[in-house]
Amino acid sequence: MELLTKLGIDWKLLLAQAANFLIVLAVLYRFLYKPLLKFLDERKRRIELSLTEAKRIETELKQLEVKRTESERDARRLAQTILAEAEREAEVRRQEVLAKVREEAQQAVAEVKQRFETEREESMRQLRQEAARFLTQAVSKIVGKLPAGEVDKKLISEAVEELGRRRTRP
Repeated sequence: MELLTKLGIDWKLLLAQAANFLIVLAVLYRFLYKPLLKFLDERKRRIELSLTEAKRIETELKQLEVKRTESERDARRLAQTILAEAEREAEVRRQEVLAKVREEAQQAVAEVKQRFETEREESMRQLRQEAARFLTQAVSKIVGKLPAGEVDKKLISEAVEELGRRRTRP
């Protein structure tokens, strides 16, 4: 101890300072170091949870990307199917419209033929009447008078029919 006094160190003071140091160390350990360690452990746990959550979210994003790609592929397939079906329906409708137009055209042609035939028959009837009238006039000029009686009318009708048959033959 003499050595300490020769060096100018008071051992009582050194002991008091050591006790003070231990008290301060105990207080700091209790009120600062333990809460700081607890805070750091909690922060480390939160960081690990965040990293785990980030990995989980990244995995989910990859899965969602795969699902999105599959959904897009399915949507394209569905769109192509719908488009093909629409084209088939359009073709069916086009065929129906063409058939209807053909039928209407055939009906129109048949109507025109019928009208033509009716008009031809009417023209032939008028032509026969005119021929009968001209024949009657020709016979009356030749004979000098109009023929009378049923026999004359029958002869004129037969002559008109014969004239019509000769005209219709090539």
